[in-house]
Amino acid sequence: YYKPLILAGRWLEPGDERVLVISKDTADDNNIKVGDTVTLNLFDLGDAQWQIIGIFQVIFSGGFDATPIYAPLDAVAAATKQYNEGTRLLVRTTSRDADTIGTMYTQLKDLYEDRNMEINVFDAGTSPQDRIDAISQFDVTTNLLMMLAIIVALVGGIGLMGSLSISVVERTREIGVMRAIGARSGTIMGMFMMEGVLQGLFSWVLAVPLSFFLAQPLSNSLGQAMFDANLDYQYNYAAVLAWLVVVLVISTLASILPARSATQISVRDSLAYT
Repeated sequence: YYKPLILAGRWLEPGDERVLVISKDTADDNNIKVGDTVTLNLFDLGDAQWQIIGIFQVIFSGGFDATPIYAPLDAVAAATKQYNEGTRLLVRTTSRDADTIGTMYTQLKDLYEDRNMEINVFDAGTSPQDRIDAISQFDVTTNLLMMLAIIVALVGGIGLMGSLSISVVERTREIGVMRAIGARSGTIMGMFMMEGVLQGLFSWVLAVPLSFFLAQPLSNSLGQAMFDANLDYQYNYAAVLAWLVVVLVISTLASILPARSATQISVRDSLAYT
């Protein structure tokens, strides 16, 4: 069933009677809050008291200039004395691609015209073009954030490489001692490779809880900037595992050069180091 983006309160539920869900713009213009009671002018039928139970955000208005107000069908019929009548019909297709929606539109139009019923067709509340525009906006933002994350990861890899290189220089004498007691190049290289990977893994362990607490405020800020509404938030655990793989790969690559330089230190070089 249809349900807009609720900012405050709740959506309609079975058993509701004289209740309304209004848009944020309508609420702001009239200084209305959830729980307030408003008076609706039903013209010849007089005035009626209705309670506001929810406020929604209009993302795309489609082809309708007026912002709709949602109420239970039975309550509207009882208040207006118009039963089994309507002026607007929303059709939801199982597939969201433009071709399917266009085919469904043609079939419905032909069906009503064959029965001599004239209808005025408006754009859908969320048309394919609206959906494409929204996805495009998110794609640009998502790609930008992904590029920034990759740059940060690469800078972190360069920092790790520099840290390990300094560690190799500072531990030149230790490497010489290991050489003197028979340590092979593979052992020394593996030691520094493991150190680099562990540092990367430790950074991932610290970043995961930070992302858990900071992701939702970032999502809300992004939604407010783009749509003046908070986005539906869902923490992506698959992305956490994906970044674990990325961190391990970058840590491994960043550790190769310092580890190779450590294997090139001989006993003589370590004794000459001061």
